[in-house]
Amino acid sequence: MKYALILDSYPSSKEDQDLLLKNLISLKSQNIDVFLTSHHTCNSEIIELCDYFLFEKSNNYYFKDSHIINENIEGIGDPVFQKYFNIGDLTFLDRIVLTGWSVGIVSQFFNAINILVSKKYNYAFYLIGDCSIPENFNQKLEKILEQSTEFDNYFIKNSSQFSNWILPHFFGFSINQKLSNKIPKDDFSDNRIFQKYYPNHSFEDIILKLFNQDKNNIQNHEVMNEIFGPENWNFSSGIPTNGEFTIHNYTTCSIYCSESNDGLLLLLHVFVDCPFGAIDLTIQISDENNEVVYNKKINLNNGVWYMENLDYIFDNTHSITFTKKLTSIESPTLTYKDSFTIEKKNLYKYSILKRFVKNI
Repeated sequence: MKYALILDSYPSSKEDQDLLLKNLISLKSQNIDVFLTSHHTCNSEIIELCDYFLFEKSNNYYFKDSHIINENIEGIGDPVFQKYFNIGDLTFLDRIVLTGWSVGIVSQFFNAINILVSKKYNYAFYLIGDCSIPENFNQKLEKILEQSTEFDNYFIKNSSQFSNWILPHFFGFSINQKLSNKIPKDDFSDNRIFQKYYPNHSFEDIILKLFNQDKNNIQNHEVMNEIFGPENWNFSSGIPTNGEFTIHNYTTCSIYCSESNDGLLLLLHVFVDCPFGAIDLTIQISDENNEVVYNKKINLNNGVWYMENLDYIFDNTHSITFTKKLTSIESPTLTYKDSFTIEKKNLYKYSILKRFVKNI
């Protein structure tokens, strides 16, 4: 069977470059065909060790509500992931998926598949580059292929604290025209195109959608340690740990809609474990004529929430623009800003993403 390894790497530091170079030398010595994908420039020494190299400059980090709500909300279905919390007798469901770097990763993944199809490969393994390649990696890949002769693809279960059932760091899949036909041919490096086809999806969600109807060989999470060795994979989390992302992640500042679409609540909430202490929140709502219909500025300490009924907000308009600014009082340079539009006709779809339910 003709197979290749798609290796996704972002060698932005000397340490990362040294690890990638070490891994490529090991893969070369084991006669494994390597398709390197990267959003960071690579030197000639690295490129020469690859059979194929795909570089894509665009690699924005998407995490704001506006990244999904502003684009194609009518196409949104039930997302794979959701988080929820209770306040009084209400449960709030927050289903905006952290897309992160998925737009760039998916674009590279789809382009790599299309090229490998044209090169007549039968199978490919996908590997995130935050790992150390073992000396007998080719033997382990061959063993996986032998164990998967009756299966289309090979996946490893995610550990229990994650929502999705596959681990995106390493998996194997059959390459054929059937798979190629599933992949849209548009430019997925554009977030608007990404949201058109996969609204509110992370990379893991898209993998699930592509392969969950196939016959899959699914192994337990511990297999990762058997393949790479403990502490030899997933060296970094791949998620920013400061700045506006963190403020967004530790707060709630949104309008929530009831399941029956007959109620709207503004909820402001600073989580009890927020590392920035008190947060200054500024909210402004404008109508379709850009007239300001609501203003609120409030400071909230850790663990404190504020709630207000906004049932009236659509009485004289068909759409509203919700703008928010969150600033750490202790560190005023840490600020998060976002703005998105909600149309009255789309309240049902919006309620799938931001919903509150009264507990009986």
